[in-house]
Amino acid sequence: MLDIKHLFHDTIVAHATGNSRSAIAVIRVSGARAFPIVEGIFKGKMDFENTSHLVRYGSIVSDQNIIDEVLVCPFKSPKSYTKENVVEISCHGSPIVVELIINLIVSVGARIAEPGEFTKRAFINGQLNLVQAEAISDLIESNSESARKLAISHLKSGISPKIFQIKSQIIHLLSYIELELDFSEESIEFADRNQLVELLIELQYECAELIESFQFGNAVKKGFPVTIAGKPNAGKSTLLNALLNEERAIVSSQAGTTRDVIEGSLFIEGYEFRISDTAGLRDSEDFIEQEGIRRSWDRINHAGIILGIFDSSIEDGKELENLILSNSKPDTNHLILIANKIDLISNTFEKRRYIGLGVSLKSKEGVKCVREELIKYVKKNYTPEQSVVSQIRHVKALEKCLEHAKNAHRELLSMNTPDIIALEIRISMQALGELTGEIFNEEILDNIFSKFCIGK
Repeated sequence: MLDIKHLFHDTIVAHATGNSRSAIAVIRVSGARAFPIVEGIFKGKMDFENTSHLVRYGSIVSDQNIIDEVLVCPFKSPKSYTKENVVEISCHGSPIVVELIINLIVSVGARIAEPGEFTKRAFINGQLNLVQAEAISDLIESNSESARKLAISHLKSGISPKIFQIKSQIIHLLSYIELELDFSEESIEFADRNQLVELLIELQYECAELIESFQFGNAVKKGFPVTIAGKPNAGKSTLLNALLNEERAIVSSQAGTTRDVIEGSLFIEGYEFRISDTAGLRDSEDFIEQEGIRRSWDRINHAGIILGIFDSSIEDGKELENLILSNSKPDTNHLILIANKIDLISNTFEKRRYIGLGVSLKSKEGVKCVREELIKYVKKNYTPEQSVVSQIRHVKALEKCLEHAKNAHRELLSMNTPDIIALEIRISMQALGELTGEIFNEEILDNIFSKFCIGK
């Protein structure tokens, strides 16, 4: 592992509670000189060097002038977020008060923290692994209860404890294979080849499962993409408004009113659904409408769920179903057909023969059933207990691990020499090390932590 602890000799400071005006703000200081720096500007009863996790009241003073009355809490290394000496100052939330205190701290020896630098130091100092560090950012950015739970799950146990149990067993056997290289002329085997094959098969299965879970993990984090599609005047915009319970889209009897994608977020049982209303699917000579229809198909192809809505008073929905399925990706798109305007059908038997959920958006009859179908689909495909990945970085590392695990498996079955088998296993294990941050470089870390907010 690249040792970059030497970069952290300086002391950093940042506003940890955002830049907006608030009742209370927290300023965080971390580093070797955190205690003497704050002790020099704090007037109150506090023995910084011999106190930890104790809050004291006092004042922040500059040139005998009181900037603010505050609460100060020191966290002595290693029992702090960064494993360094940390001080948290709770002051009043006026932006000018926060700015004056931070400027004062900088003037006596600290520097402004970079985005994510506190968490970066926590990672470098072994407080958490890289997956857990990313989970903290996901937790801060979470917009739904399900996203919060997923982030907490990754923060507590990483991605999949099982995959790293397999890793430790494989590394144990790898040491025996590498020992065989010292006895290559005697053709002695120390490692149990059958056990290694079984572990590699198990590793491949676990990697493949996690890679496949990305679509759902990403959707849990960012919201499930739902696209409303259908012909003009089928009721797409009315459905969007009914689901969101607000007048988000313009509704008109004139065909082709919607020419761009209109979006809104719907929350059901802690899950977020990002719903898009799109232009009606038809042949058009109008250039602007053509562009709207192109965008409709783009959204359809990138949707996890498609709500295909049709006018049940004039068609049975089969044409729309065939149109969508023949032009989308049925392996990644889930189509829910919705038969609108059932209030215009008087015969009960006739109502039953139409494809899809029956709704009357005019009276909002059946809208609850559409919401139920959305959550039913999610619960059928995802449970909070299952291990999922939600970062593309994790997927790439797992794909690399899977590729070389397959290679090692193939080399074992072909009875090839230990050096080739060992090389493939080492690369596969290295990919898992890159996933957790056991193996990293500064460029990767900078890219990850630059996305964090300053103060975290």
